[in-house]
Amino acid sequence: MPMGLRLLGRMNIGALEQTLGEIIRRHEVLRTRFVVREGEPRQEVVAAGQTRLQLVELGGLEAREREEEARRMAVEEAGKPFDLSRGPLLRMVLLRLEEEQHILLCTVHHLGGDAWSLEVLSRELSHLYQSYSLGQRSQLPELGIQYGDYAVWQRKWLSGEVVEERRRYWKKRLEGAPGELKLPQKQRRGAVQSFQGARQGMELEEGLSEEVRGLSRREGVTLYMSLLTAFVVLLNQYTGERDMVVGSVIANREREEVEELIGFVANTILLRVEVEEGWSFREVLGHVRERCLEAYAEHLPPEKLVEGREGTGPLFNVWFQMEQAGREKLELNGLKWENYAVERANARFELSLILVEKDSTIAGELEYDASLFDDETITQMLDDYVGIVKQISTQPDRSF
Repeated sequence: MPMGLRLLGRMNIGALEQTLGEIIRRHEVLRTRFVVREGEPRQEVVAAGQTRLQLVELGGLEAREREEEARRMAVEEAGKPFDLSRGPLLRMVLLRLEEEQHILLCTVHHLGGDAWSLEVLSRELSHLYQSYSLGQRSQLPELGIQYGDYAVWQRKWLSGEVVEERRRYWKKRLEGAPGELKLPQKQRRGAVQSFQGARQGMELEEGLSEEVRGLSRREGVTLYMSLLTAFVVLLNQYTGERDMVVGSVIANREREEVEELIGFVANTILLRVEVEEGWSFREVLGHVRERCLEAYAEHLPPEKLVEGREGTGPLFNVWFQMEQAGREKLELNGLKWENYAVERANARFELSLILVEKDSTIAGELEYDASLFDDETITQMLDDYVGIVKQISTQPDRSF
């Protein structure tokens, strides 16, 4: 999971390095390595030690060359593999473009974190840099539990009747479900897919964003459910399929003890949607709401869904995700910052719609396997998605 920040102002590199070291010390998962012992994977937590922040000087280059080299390094850093047998699962590189202009590149392996974790990381980065840049000690309380404690608790919870009941539920729910949608691809899937990543962005302007929020309030659904409904309608129009499985995610942070943890706590959920001919947008929305609530109540870690499953094909090939724009506002003492976009080189699924709710608008992107889809097809799909959101928001009783 790569991310970047452009930092403007007088940087205290020592304080930033100390901050990084303290975050890794606080969260054992970031200094966990994964080794094989007697043919089985094992976690080993490495003792906390001094952390060195890699600093790369780019100040000797011309302005245009600096930006080009920074971009090249960001792409390289995002695509660089982790050595899981050595760790750590968090990597940071600081690029110095000028005396008071830096770019911080941060990459977290997904084994060590999820979207919620990035919020925790931002909060601790703010607090710790503030303290250390002023020559003070950390003001953060010690964590009550570590990710390993959560993993042990979850394993015990999933060892009893709970997991069997939920497995039976999902076996019945997914019986006969199509694993892959017949999407408008430029070529057939190969035996081994490249997952060559590409992305195109979109934004629902303020008026339309408010209309879909109003629809959600009136219908007693979440904004997530309304925008997922529009995605389901889009998939139906492009594939002709009325029975589909969409993958999504929940934070899975119901327990107060895990709210402050960095770690991969999120769970994949499966949403099997069966749309009947002649349904209105409102009827599809009600059906999606029902399926979402069931999936939330019966969720399991994804590996538990496939245990004992017949067949080897994927459970789904399309993904829907919605996040809130950073709830934690990053504050770095004496520095101004802006996001420095760092894109992954891969696509996690064949087609993923990832949305972010901002203060007044809703933005997002379609992430896709560029070896399977033409760019023009994706552009048209995004245009059509915006049109469907507008139709659902203003004409919910219309059939499609």
